Amino acid sequence: MSLHNSLGYLLKIAVFLAVLGVVLLSLTVFIYSFYSIFKVIDLVLFHKPEDGEVILKALKAIDSVLLGVVFFMIGLGLYELFIHKINNLPDWLQIRNIDELKAMLIKVVVLVIGISFTGRIVTWDGNSDLLGYGIGLGAVIAALSFFLRVKIKEEKETK
Repeated sequence: MSLHNSLGYLLKIAVFLAVLGVVLLSLTVFIYSFYSIFKVIDLVLFHKPEDGEVILKALKAIDSVLLGVVFFMIGLGLYELFIHKINNLPDWLQIRNIDELKAMLIKVVVLVIGISFTGRIVTWDGNSDLLGYGIGLGAVIAALSFFLRVKIKEEKETK
């Protein structure tokens, strides 16, 4: 066995361990999300929640579900890129290069940021600097969107 083949196998093993860790993290976050969702259902059905409390806790639960999805997509993307192509995936989940994985993740991160900010709006106490927080998040979203647009433009030009 040549050094080149040995390094290839070591890389695949390292990436597989990373994929396994990320998928386990994803499953753990999903379990936590289900627990959070059931707590919100319990709050609504058996307690008298305060205004905005249900919305905030529901948004946090949805946020954690999306975080679990992000971790799962990272694991799946790394597996497809470095180990083996997965058949029968929907088109939107097929990863052909690292830029596609980054683009997919950026879209989900923007969604998570939006949900997080919505939770802040719902629970705003009138004292905290919501405008500064929103401007900061808007700047992050604008930067990510610009990066995504540049990458898409580069891909179109190379084809």
